[in-house]
Amino acid sequence: MKEEARFYAERDRRSGQYVGVDAEVPVGAVGIVVGADAAETPAGQLATLGLVNMLARVHRTLIVDLPDVPLVVPSVLAASDSLRAAVDGTAKAINPFIRLAGAVLDERVPCVGIGARVPAGLDGYLVVDGWRGGIGGLPAAVGREGRSLLGAGAAACVAAAFLFHRARGRHPGRHVVSLWDLNESEDDLGPGVSWPLDVGDVLVIGAGAVGSGLAFWLSEVGVGSSWTFLDPDIVRLHNTNRGLGMTATDAGWPQALDGEPKAVVAATLLGQRGRSCVDTYRGWLAEHPDDRPDLVIPVANEDGIRSAVMGRGEPILIHGSTSPNWTAELHRHIPGIDDCIPCRLPDVTEARFRCSDGPVDPESRTSGDAALPFLSGGAGLLVLAALAQLKLGALARHPRNHWRLHLDLGHRLVT
Repeated sequence: MKEEARFYAERDRRSGQYVGVDAEVPVGAVGIVVGADAAETPAGQLATLGLVNMLARVHRTLIVDLPDVPLVVPSVLAASDSLRAAVDGTAKAINPFIRLAGAVLDERVPCVGIGARVPAGLDGYLVVDGWRGGIGGLPAAVGREGRSLLGAGAAACVAAAFLFHRARGRHPGRHVVSLWDLNESEDDLGPGVSWPLDVGDVLVIGAGAVGSGLAFWLSEVGVGSSWTFLDPDIVRLHNTNRGLGMTATDAGWPQALDGEPKAVVAATLLGQRGRSCVDTYRGWLAEHPDDRPDLVIPVANEDGIRSAVMGRGEPILIHGSTSPNWTAELHRHIPGIDDCIPCRLPDVTEARFRCSDGPVDPESRTSGDAALPFLSGGAGLLVLAALAQLKLGALARHPRNHWRLHLDLGHRLVT
């Protein structure tokens, strides 16, 4: 019990800082029921694994009722050949002390269903249909097209937020978002998408919370080009509360004081460990002065990164962020059309590259980098959706260049 208490005290620090000194992080049980129809589909399995990934980073007991079927999507956090083993292995890799059960026995446990063949009377049901994903009030079949992997990710993020709020005794709204038009939509399923994703040679600056979330979603859909993750920092246990690609072992638990480099962990998820770079952006520029990746994704927020990247005159910049206001955000910057990154998100005055580590005010118990898994996961997913639109030639057509997912799940979801 002493080791368990130590684990949670360190792992949950940032979660507690995010919800605030007067609130509590919900540690009780939450449940998922997966229908046989959804369990056999790639989108249903991705929704299940993505949801378990996020829930295991906050809640200490998971109840997952699902059929044991062969795995048809990657299980990147735990090597498995069945969905049941992938679910259990993923949860244990994230939280070695998590309590797992296979059936929802108590109606007081907040619970969601995935698929059409699930019981009535649950708190909510995942909607997974093309680029659309979220939480509805009735069981719904899971889309079988490749584009539904995007809807599965959206549904997992919204469902993780929904269960988090339900576990806190709140009554969150049910919402569905289309990642194609980034609006709450009843019928915009979006165009077909072919995976793996190929948008050329990509440099991701920052492999912390948002970068790790992006790496996780990319590992599930696959990449068809070279990706380099750049970050000088290492994984610490408190990073695992929100970094979807990070495990307790990556953080060095239980023996090591420090963990693996964040860049190495993210690149390994994509099978490109050798392309990771444990350095700052300026260090990378000094070593590669003539390198011009096809696309740069700046998801680090310190050491003047935004100004430095903008100064190189990239043809387009796409990145994601989280806020202290329960939002996951997507940003687009096209020269001559959009504003620049520092105009929208001014650099912090104190130069620190470590995008998932920052000073904490002991009085307020707040941290500028604190977040929750569905926020950083949502930001990473929004970047993936933007990359899919970039591949389809549609990203520049949007009149807007800044979108927010409001995962407090109040009266609105998207602005």
